[in-house]
Amino acid sequence: MPCVKYVFLNPSSLARLTLCATGAPLPLRDGPKIADKDIVRETITTQTIYNCVAAPPPDAIKKIMSTLLETTDVTTCLSTINTLKVSQGLALADIVTALAEELMKLEVKPQAMITWLDALADIEHRVASGASEAIQTGAVVGAIRTGVELNV
Repeated sequence: MPCVKYVFLNPSSLARLTLCATGAPLPLRDGPKIADKDIVRETITTQTIYNCVAAPPPDAIKKIMSTLLETTDVTTCLSTINTLKVSQGLALADIVTALAEELMKLEVKPQAMITWLDALADIEHRVASGASEAIQTGAVVGAIRTGVELNV
């Protein structure tokens, strides 16, 4: 996948980027050729890209996942997820999708993996159908903790 080279701020303005976010690939489109004197130079970080496309950054997902896998206290798990949702503007549906992708990389018992993926799919469906994010956040915690207990 190509990495970000240009960002179109509006049809008459183009910013060339000094890219610090090489690990955040996005598809590109060729645009109009503009003289160097008309180009605004900016430094873009990985965090900026994730904020711009409203995707949960990997560090947030890693923090959520490690908390869910290592912390038995449900209140701490809920607090961590809710704090990150508010502070970084994350949607539960995006967290569930990213969490499922990360959990699939783990070497666990089949029962744990099936429990996780089945529950996360149900949660994703309920969130998409308009269910309460607060209740579904609790369901995420319960599902992951149940899988952890099955993996012991």
